[in-house]
Amino acid sequence: MAECANIAFRLRQQYYLTLEDKGQEVADEWMNGVVNDLRNAMYDEDWQPNGETTRHCVFYKGGCTIYGYRPMVCRTFGTITTVDSTCPRIRNEHGSINYFAGDGVVRIIKDFQSLLKEYSDDKDSSYNMVVYMPLGVLSFLLSTEELEHLSKNTDEKFWKGVIGWFNYRVEFTKEHGYNLDELREFAKEKGLDLSFPH
Repeated sequence: MAECANIAFRLRQQYYLTLEDKGQEVADEWMNGVVNDLRNAMYDEDWQPNGETTRHCVFYKGGCTIYGYRPMVCRTFGTITTVDSTCPRIRNEHGSINYFAGDGVVRIIKDFQSLLKEYSDDKDSSYNMVVYMPLGVLSFLLSTEELEHLSKNTDEKFWKGVIGWFNYRVEFTKEHGYNLDELREFAKEKGLDLSFPH
């Protein structure tokens, strides 16, 4: 939710900059387009709770439209992790890509995880969640009534959030940052289990 809040804040910021520069009609049209794209992502039949889908990210339009404030998982893709077979990056002689690892990467990921912990510690429990990203962003952009309407018309799989910042992309962060034992301990302190133990 921390990253969703940041994306929503920056989208609102962009809306007001567009409003000032190009007027109400253009700003509204732009924001309505963003919200409609996010809503459409709530009907992605291929999406699975582990994050797999055949669609591009809702913010990808021939390139990342939120590049300056993209989530950590996007920032690290192909730089500190391997990539999937559909990634168009140039491969080395082994058919893989070269990526960074080591103490510097561990420090950065731990700092990021600590930031998520700090963010969730001073917010109510609804912020201490890992959710489907389009829904998370929409939760800051839509009214309660609009969210209720969306929940009645979309598959429940999109609404199954996981409590605990320590569940953020565990399959990825376990290699860099806090190890699984540490994450399990953070979860235990909150009376919760690590939701992705593998």
